[in-house]
Amino acid sequence: MSSLQEFAESRGFDSQLEAWDVAYWRRKQKRHLFNFDETQLREYFPFDHVFVSLLELCSDLFGISFEEVADNVPKWHPDVRFFNIFDASGEYLASFYLDPFQRPSEKLQTRSDSAWSLGIRSRSDIAKMLPITNLVFNFTPPTSEEEPVLLTFAEVTLLFQKVRK
Repeated sequence: MSSLQEFAESRGFDSQLEAWDVAYWRRKQKRHLFNFDETQLREYFPFDHVFVSLLELCSDLFGISFEEVADNVPKWHPDVRFFNIFDASGEYLASFYLDPFQRPSEKLQTRSDSAWSLGIRSRSDIAKMLPITNLVFNFTPPTSEEEPVLLTFAEVTLLFQKVRK
């Protein structure tokens, strides 16, 4: 912290660093010391590749599999995707919607790095229903079909955090 405080002061910051200042000054210090800019990492994190890799990791760790269902599923937007989850024996366990992209006029949005994991339906042994959840993100939407959506490292981290819940 003392090194960061000195760096901030050398840049004209004349107060004691507070918790909310640290991320900003740490980013500035990284850029100054290492010529590092997090946005340069985007090219290594295309959304589709990161998401498929995340599903593969979950499959390996938990012995489950995922199947995307494209037809006969109600969706509120063309970007929304629906997946079923199965155990190793092929028994259906649950489902989830993935709503990955910003839609400022239609979607609740507080910040670009906001994300939610929302339960749509709980498990009920009495009603013989299995859970469905909704993963909602505010990643930047694709600008064209040819260009992949590229995530920042912070967005990759956010995706992993929400899938974990």
